[in-house]
Amino acid sequence: MAAARAVGVETPFLVILPLVAPVLMTMLIPVTIAGWGLRESAAALLWGAVGLTATDGVAVSVAYGLIVLVGSLPGAAVLALGRRA
Repeated sequence: MAAARAVGVETPFLVILPLVAPVLMTMLIPVTIAGWGLRESAAALLWGAVGLTATDGVAVSVAYGLIVLVGSLPGAAVLALGRRA
């Protein structure tokens, strides 16, 4: 929901909720790096299948990916600094 609201998607929570698990499950398929590409494709297909715009699905998926990437940067910094010591 945070990613949806961040990109301005106003779709109700109860409409988005059933779409979350299938989209995130596509990240488990080991053919991409961190789910990029496959997650966005799944979002476009699923959102389009339930009558929402595929563009909104992709925007939410990209926003989610960026949120996760930014959230993991402190851990990457700790790992980088740990190797120097």
